Amino acid sequence: MHNHTIVDNLARLHEHHFGARPTLITELKGDGSDRRIYRVFADANESLIGIYGANRRENEAFVSFSNTFYQHSIPVPVIFAYNADAQVYLESDLGDVTLLEWGNRHSDDDSGALQTMYQQVISWLPEIQIRSKDSIDYDKCYQFAAFRREAMQFDLHYFQASFLTRFLRSRLNDAALADDFNVLISHLLPAPYDAFMYRDFQSKNIMIVDGQPFFIDYQSGRKGAPQYDIASLLFDANVTLSHSFREEMLEFYLSETSRYIQLEQFRAFYYNFALLRMLQALAAFSFLVFEKGKSHFMTTIPNALQNIAFLLSHDGCILSALPELRRLFEEDILINDQLTSAQALS
Repeated sequence: MHNHTIVDNLARLHEHHFGARPTLITELKGDGSDRRIYRVFADANESLIGIYGANRRENEAFVSFSNTFYQHSIPVPVIFAYNADAQVYLESDLGDVTLLEWGNRHSDDDSGALQTMYQQVISWLPEIQIRSKDSIDYDKCYQFAAFRREAMQFDLHYFQASFLTRFLRSRLNDAALADDFNVLISHLLPAPYDAFMYRDFQSKNIMIVDGQPFFIDYQSGRKGAPQYDIASLLFDANVTLSHSFREEMLEFYLSETSRYIQLEQFRAFYYNFALLRMLQALAAFSFLVFEKGKSHFMTTIPNALQNIAFLLSHDGCILSALPELRRLFEEDILINDQLTSAQALS
């Protein structure tokens, strides 16, 4: 859709809801999403965010989940108005500071500031995953209603098609890789999955407003295992976190979440969900670089590979028992110059 049409639709929606047309609408730079994002000014001191999304089901998922979270007092954008036919909606403006940017600004502070902020972020995760889960309209899930075999296979095939085809030098044993994928999925399926899985719980999707976290971009949510989201945050390839910090934050999450559900087998699945998340992330970064022309995502690939290297050496991860996948990372990706070449291309 042409920009002037989107702007006009946002202006009409603003006028219909607030009784006056906005004074200014400016487009903001997007990141990985195909949605178009605008700042909509009612006057010089008051603004909203306007969104155009070409995928109607994605829009409806975000609006529905946002309204549910807001009803549970979870800090998310307020949806003021939505025009489904025009595929635009207006939400509250949460500013421009993500957790990633906040962390970079406070990198010279003592570690207590980062610890406190991550604890604030993590304390909301069980509220999202557990306390609100029975209020979610899962019919609004626009990809998969639950993160089960089909969804896991989708992510693994995405990793193979988007990442491996571009970064491998040796011949791929497709049958052996398929066996590894089936073993990984079979290991993960017994994990309890009666939680709302945010799906993309990472530093770019958490806004910091007056020192408090707010959450965005959960429209791909579905039922799933709670391990996936905390692994997404603590193995976020956009940031570098020490293993000791990850473990400390994981323990904090377990303490917070244990108020709602029993967690006896949580760790038995945690690092393997982290592996699945890293494979999906590598696929997404590669897709954004090569298909969408967003070259800045190349800088995250070395970090994701370093996370894979950590999982290769961790006793709690099944990767060491996946022979073809292990071979690919040990012999063809991690020990050659892929890290260097990825950084050079960025």
